[in-house]
Amino acid sequence: VLDGTSLQLHDALYFELGYTRAVVEGGWKYIALRYPEWAHTMSFDERKRRLDEFNGKRRALGRRALTDDPLRPFSHVSLVPGGLAAGRVESQYPAYHDSDQLYDLEADPGEQRNLAESADKETILVRMRALLREAPFPEPLLRMDD
Repeated sequence: VLDGTSLQLHDALYFELGYTRAVVEGGWKYIALRYPEWAHTMSFDERKRRLDEFNGKRRALGRRALTDDPLRPFSHVSLVPGGLAAGRVESQYPAYHDSDQLYDLEADPGEQRNLAESADKETILVRMRALLREAPFPEPLLRMDD
């Protein structure tokens, strides 16, 4: 590699962050965002309590609240409405909150066009989902099934 020759060390790269797992292979990236089932039915009062607690800690450190809206989507790393995703991250990645994301990294290195719903990419999506299910992650904390 140091002398300019190519060396392929792996077929796929796997990533995990919070409630997100991803795989990159052959110029494609698939991201699966999966919250625990109970998060989908969290009450308004619980969402508000979590957000108020999060914002209280930020304000105690002299930081501003990212949002005061308990109905904002969760971030990838926390079950706090808005969490650390409010604003900048969401504006950089239009499909940030989509549960399934598929990107052609050669045509779209900035991950701006989610192709997961594109009928002509279904075969690629199925293959990438299968790769992710076979990933060498430790005991799953999340259900990655569809």
